[in-house]
Amino acid sequence: MFVLLLMKSHSERVPNKNIRELNGKPLFYHIADTLKSANIFKNMVINTDCEKISAMAQDRYGSWVLIHKRPEKLR
Repeated sequence: MFVLLLMKSHSERVPNKNIRELNGKPLFYHIADTLKSANIFKNMVINTDCEKISAMAQDRYGSWVLIHKRPEKLR
């Protein structure tokens, strides 16, 4: 079983919301760390249009995370 995490790069109300630090780490780390610690998912798939989120996720989670590039028409 895998979990799907949707992470867009642009937020109208809060710039860089998903990579903005919250309590010492980016917001999306809090979400992904919680999902990983549940120990029920074989992989996490991140659907994103943000290269920075892709790189940060690969660095932190290695082979546990798979990146799916969000198509232009869904941005």
